[in-house]
Amino acid sequence: MQKGLKLALATVVTGVAFAGAGVVHLATAATTAQTGTPTPVARPAKPAKAAKPARPVASTPASPSATSAAHVEQLKAMVPARIGRWKRVAAPARADVPEDPSAPGVQAEFAAGREHIALEVSKVASVAAEPTDLPRITRNGAGHELVYRDGRELVVERVRHSDGQAQVTLRRDDGLTVVAEGTGIAPERLKAVARAVGRRG
Repeated sequence: MQKGLKLALATVVTGVAFAGAGVVHLATAATTAQTGTPTPVARPAKPAKAAKPARPVASTPASPSATSAAHVEQLKAMVPARIGRWKRVAAPARADVPEDPSAPGVQAEFAAGREHIALEVSKVASVAAEPTDLPRITRNGAGHELVYRDGRELVVERVRHSDGQAQVTLRRDDGLTVVAEGTGIAPERLKAVARAVGRRG
């Protein structure tokens, strides 16, 4: 009795399934007959693509203050503790450069007995054009100025007659400018001290 009931139920379910398929087929045929185009069957949506990982942010450039500090440290390293008989009396310190305030330099002082030399080292971005009428000397009541080329350096010597104060400026072809100044010291001695800045060995 139970087996017969199960068989009857299975037959009914199968019939309903076939009937449902027939209805779908008839609906599709009717749509095709009316429009000439079969009804498209909806396809399952494709899964969304995973988002690409964000690119790493580029490192920010060094700040102007950090760049300036590194520039000053490089210049300090160029000033030796001793130049011949001249001994540095204090560590090099930062100094403003009148020609280019955005590129600070360093200053130091050397002593030999009672004589003192003030030294200034800088490296500016823009270098003034070299004069074409070299060598050149200018004299007046206060003193004289001599400008000439010596190897890879443009040399400017200034001497004040009243007290014998002398100043020698070396403008090197590598962009470095060194100024040595002292009272009662010959320009040739100042130039020798200035030339020792940044030299190895």
